[in-house]
Amino acid sequence: MDELQERQRELKVTAGRYVEVKYWLDAYKEHVQSGEKMDTDDAVMIRSLTDKIVVYDDRLEIHLRIGEILEARYLK
Repeated sequence: MDELQERQRELKVTAGRYVEVKYWLDAYKEHVQSGEKMDTDDAVMIRSLTDKIVVYDDRLEIHLRIGEILEARYLK
């Protein structure tokens, strides 16, 4: 029973982390799409989630460590 309770606590912690990461990803996507500047805390968190940034002639792709890709097209 103790093992199951410990496993349940671990799963709750993991679920909480996913909620936090989802919040930061949503904020990151919003900042990319709007072109707004991020504050220092957001920038540090996003930097830790970003794998690479690819610049094209017509758009910018941000590849995240979790496998997601955010894309922003340049304004003409």
